[in-house]
Amino acid sequence: MLKNETLYGDPSLDKACSHVLEFWFPASEKHVERLRERVEAGEFDRSLASLVEEIKSDFSLFFYCVRAASALLANGGIFATDRPTDPVRLLENAGIEGLKWVINALPDKLSSHRFSDISAEQTEILNQALVSVAVTEELASGLGFDRKKGFGTALCRKLGYLLVAWNYPSIYKKALATTTADIDLETRIAQFLGFSPSMLAAKLLSQWLISSEMLYAVDPEYASRVVDSEEFAKVAQAGEKLTRLCEVGEIIASSSNSEIYPPSRESWDFAKREINRVLGPNGIKQVHKQLLRSARCYLAHMPQVFGSVLDIKDSLIPVLHNRFLAGCSDQLRYMLEALYSSLRPNAVSAENLNKLLKEIIPYAGFFGGLIYTYDPMREKLVAQSKIGKVLAMNAHVVDCKSPDSQSAVLVDAINKAGVVIENRISSNGQRIVTLSGLIGKIEHIGVLYLEMHYGTYSQDADQHSHHFEALRQSLKDCLSVS
Repeated sequence: MLKNETLYGDPSLDKACSHVLEFWFPASEKHVERLRERVEAGEFDRSLASLVEEIKSDFSLFFYCVRAASALLANGGIFATDRPTDPVRLLENAGIEGLKWVINALPDKLSSHRFSDISAEQTEILNQALVSVAVTEELASGLGFDRKKGFGTALCRKLGYLLVAWNYPSIYKKALATTTADIDLETRIAQFLGFSPSMLAAKLLSQWLISSEMLYAVDPEYASRVVDSEEFAKVAQAGEKLTRLCEVGEIIASSSNSEIYPPSRESWDFAKREINRVLGPNGIKQVHKQLLRSARCYLAHMPQVFGSVLDIKDSLIPVLHNRFLAGCSDQLRYMLEALYSSLRPNAVSAENLNKLLKEIIPYAGFFGGLIYTYDPMREKLVAQSKIGKVLAMNAHVVDCKSPDSQSAVLVDAINKAGVVIENRISSNGQRIVTLSGLIGKIEHIGVLYLEMHYGTYSQDADQHSHHFEALRQSLKDCLSVS
């Protein structure tokens, strides 16, 4: 049970809480807008877990929804509860209807801050949060611990730093520059502001129905002042377990910028040992796969800003099977890596396929295309899926024994291992480049056909041809085709 938290009241801390709640930290506006559209379309009406996962993928949105959901739950009605919990379960407790209400009530902009103005220091702390969360989630699973609580605790421990970095940027930058081996960032910020990032986060979280043990993991001193004394020993024991769970992820995260956050050799060796002990010899790769999933929102919508999250010390190499990713442009590679993070062997996901066809392929510059399936008994190609607006291909069923001049490239694609490229003039007189390639070397499933404006293609023909190969391989992997 929490005491009255005003016992730990401090005018400067109270003022800071009001300030950061007003200005917050930025969310991906594209992600929020798209999520609102999907909620309105009823996409999550039967899947609370999917809706919570989408909210979790943007940290600003996540905490904003936690704030709103906690108020909803505390204010009575069908969502009434006052039992403190972890932030993920708090969202689940609100239910589908509660979260739909929260999403529909979101302001047009969650924050007055924008990612377009992001500083190197702000990028780094958000990247650290992404890494810390990914490591902690995997370790939680490996230890048989509550994965959701691991996610929530790791992120709550970063909340104060995120809020200070955006709402007191000059102070945050100055604190980073003056941190020493004897004075860490937490202490230096407290010296400048009169309160630490952990104090700020704990005070906010205590107002959002977050559990006592999680408050302890964020700020033990704060928890000692607001938790009843007869319960504190039990709370501290649980909080220490959460803290130790998060510390490994924070060491790994700090190694991504060892100049600012220099982990000792002993702590780095400890973190690696723990990952190997809990997750096995491939633990680092497992962590990286989870990192791609955790960072998918940021990588998909802002790859130029957050791509560095993948550059983690000691070669956390992505486990990907698409050999063409290495030659892609940074932006396209990050989008495809985010896609691959949610692919599963021998499984077909309509959501992943839809993302590839409607978001990633158009982003790569292909304005239109078709996916054909091949019927070997009838020796025919049949158009199954359309991408965008197709300008230079009218054939929906192709007789492979006697194709016409327009569809001959599709038949050539079946008989060739590489990409079949052809220049065409569309019906409205535009110069078009078409690229066609076989889907499946062992199983001849069909053909991917894409169109690009000649002017776009001619600017870097080799790059766009390489992108086609990467997209074709991605399609095969989405369809689980060998």
